[in-house]
Formats: sequence, C-alpha cells, structure tokens
Amino acid sequence: MKILTAIRSLTLIFLLPLRLQAHQDIVCWDQDCLQNGWTQTDLLQNSFTDFQCYRSGCINSGWIVGGTQNIKYYTQCISGDCFHQGWYEVDRETQSLLNQVQCESKNCLTNGWTSYGSKGSLKTICKESDCKTRGWTSQTANGGHSIVTCKLNSCFTQGWLQSEN
Repeated sequence: MKILTAIRSLTLIFLLPLRLQAHQDIVCWDQDCLQNGWTQTDLLQNSFTDFQCYRSGCINSGWIVGGTQNIKYYTQCISGDCFHQGWYEVDRETQSLLNQVQCESKNCLTNGWTSYGSKGSLKTICKESDCKTRGWTSQTANGGHSIVTCKLNSCFTQGWLQSEN
C-alpha cells in the first residue's frame, strides 16, 4: 500500500509541471477514450468540449464534437476504420466538409496523420512512433506547434495534456 501511495505521489509530482504548462487537459470517459469519448478542458479559458463516440466506438464509427445538445461538428471514419484509414470532419449545420484526415502509412497511432482543410494541411507526428503511450506533435493553423503528452503513458485510457507554442 505504501508503494502504491508513493507511486501516485511521484506521478502527481511529475504531471503537475506539465499541467501548469498545458493549455488543454483531456480526460477519457470511463477510462476508454476510443470506445466512449473524452472531455477537453481549455485551461486558459476555463471552458470544455465533449467528444462523444458513436455507439460502436470512435475507432470504427467516429465521434461528435460539442456533446449531444450542442453539436459543432461530427466525424465519419473512412471505410469504417478511423485510425488506419482516417476520417472526415463535417460541420453539423452546413454539412460542409471541414477537414479530411488521412493516416500516414495506414496507421495513425504509429505514423501520425495529415489533416487537409480550408487552412491548408496540418501534419501530426507520433512521438517515438507511438501516439498511444508517448503522445504527438502537430502543426497549428497559425504556424505554431501543439505538443501532446500522455498521462501515465496511456493517452487513450488516462487522457493527455496539450500545450501550444
């Protein structure tokens, strides 16, 4: 029991500086982001956005953004496999295509992805070829970079922290 308490304390010590630098804190629902969804909290504006998976999960079906009462956009997996083929992001009101996301070398969670939209293309690269445990870096629309760090080395069960520069 003392060892478990010590591990938790050390984890908090290491995550606290990351959280202080982070702009967004992502928490998985029922410890499974890819099956259930997640909440993204903007730590600078103190606001949140829900990402809810469709019934058969985010991996095969996609997700809606904004929660069921305030849907901003939704995704559709390409060929029923978001993390190998990619996905489309569609505006809920206009039904116009916002972005098409394409997995690099047929595996988003290892090789990253590229998003093609009205603002050009934005590339995401998995850290150490492992988005699931290491996180990823992305270009942002304004030319900066977004850096994602997995909580407890497990982005899709524990969530992640995201900072931008």
